[in-house]
Amino acid sequence: MDTILVVNAGSSSIKFQLFELGKTRDPRRLIKGQFDGIGTRPRLRAEARDRTALIDKTYTPQDIPDVATAMMAGGDWLRETQKAELAAVGHRVVHGGPQYDRPVVINKEVLARLDEFSALAPLHQPNNLAPIRRLMQHQPDLIQVACFDTAFHRGHAPVADHYAIPEHLYNEGVRRYGFHGISHQYSSRRCAQVLGRDPHQRAVEGIAEGAHHDVDRGRRPHALPPAQLRQPVRRAAQALGSARDGDVGIPEERPKQGAGQA
Repeated sequence: MDTILVVNAGSSSIKFQLFELGKTRDPRRLIKGQFDGIGTRPRLRAEARDRTALIDKTYTPQDIPDVATAMMAGGDWLRETQKAELAAVGHRVVHGGPQYDRPVVINKEVLARLDEFSALAPLHQPNNLAPIRRLMQHQPDLIQVACFDTAFHRGHAPVADHYAIPEHLYNEGVRRYGFHGISHQYSSRRCAQVLGRDPHQRAVEGIAEGAHHDVDRGRRPHALPPAQLRQPVRRAAQALGSARDGDVGIPEERPKQGAGQA
């Protein structure tokens, strides 16, 4: 049975879904699960399509110390108990930088490029890339595809992506990217579908809530810039020194010179 594994890896958890590829190649979800508490109280849970529990197992922190190890343990469980034969793995990757505006098949060169963008998302990018790197080592022929949170927002004009900072920083990759794009894209399309409206003609505003909040106004296939302009430093040129709307975090280590040229 050929399957596609979809992975969302974080700093201490992995969420995943397994899809079956039928004769029509339209995917049908088989399993949904997550591995949380990685490094502290690791726990693997998964359920079938009908919500029947398939596993609820705890591990010691020594057995599952990091995200990459959890990925391999979850993969072993899928192969051994669910007889899953992976045709490909799709990964949510937070940052595609200024270079990647659509999903891309991962090879060593792409992985190295994505690793450079870790300076722009140090809390997320390394954890997104860890399972990719581990799978590449153990199953080098397995197709892996990266889908980027930043890609949905890449249709903006350059003026919408600039902060009020020196141009050389923009060329080094410090710009307004927009995040949660995968979620915003799905939500806007699904909302239009439920309301029976043409997503090309109607604007949909979405809010992503979590440790941080993100507001987006989108029209397929790209988000519109006005909601992006609500992000930090929109008033920087008007009130230098004011931190009411937040500040730009410019990392000391940035992608290589010229990386921002898209």
